[in-house]
Amino acid sequence: MPLAMAPRELIVIGEPLPRLADSEIALVTARGAADGPAKLLAQEVLRTLERGLPAP
Repeated sequence: MPLAMAPRELIVIGEPLPRLADSEIALVTARGAADGPAKLLAQEVLRTLERGLPAP
């Protein structure tokens, strides 16, 4: 979350941040779902994940 979006009551911690555990994402669609915003979002999420993260 960008610092500008952080609520005032949150405490901003500095680096180094702890390493996050691996996680999984599941995209589930209804059978016969029409092409619409939800399907477009799912496709974009998949494309982004397939590209991977840039090297640090």
